[in-house]
Amino acid sequence: EDVVPLWTWERLVEELGFKGCEVLIIDTEGFDVEILRSLAAYCADRPEELPWVIQFESNGLCNARAGYNCEWYIIPEFEKLGYTLLARGRDTYLVLKTAESASLNAWLDEWACVGCGCRESPYTLTPDPLCESCAKSLMSKTWSDSQGSCSGSCGSCDTLEGDPQGAS
Repeated sequence: EDVVPLWTWERLVEELGFKGCEVLIIDTEGFDVEILRSLAAYCADRPEELPWVIQFESNGLCNARAGYNCEWYIIPEFEKLGYTLLARGRDTYLVLKTAESASLNAWLDEWACVGCGCRESPYTLTPDPLCESCAKSLMSKTWSDSQGSCSGSCGSCDTLEGDPQGAS
C-alpha cells in the first residue's frame, strides 16, 4: 500500500501558486471530504477563489473511513458558501450559484431527467439523472419488483443509502 501525503487546499495553492479554478473534480478514494473541508476553510475569506463546479465521489468510501455520513453532511457546508446541489449518486455535483459563463450555462442546460424530461435539480444519478419524483418512482418499482430485497442492481439504492433526509 502506498502512503500519499494529504495536502490542504492552502498548501496546494501555495505550492502551485494558483488562485481558484473553474471546475474541481476530486477522486481520492475516501479522502474527498477532507479535501473539501480544507477548500471551504481556505475559501471562506476568499469567495472569489471558489470553483464554479465541484464533483466528488460519494460512493461510501469517505463514510467508511470517517464512520458517519460525511459525504452527505458536507453538502450543507457548501450550500452556506453559495453552492446548490445539482446531482447526487456515486458522484456529487455542486454548482456555485454566482458563477456565470456561457460554457457553464450550456453544460447546465444539458441536464434533464431521463424519466420525464423535467429540469428540476437536485437529480439522483442512476447513473443517468432522475428528478426526485422519477427517482422515488423507480425506487418504489424496484422495491416491489424485488419483493423488498433489492440487491442494489437498481443503481439507486446505494445513492440514497445513508441519506438522513430521505431521497432528496
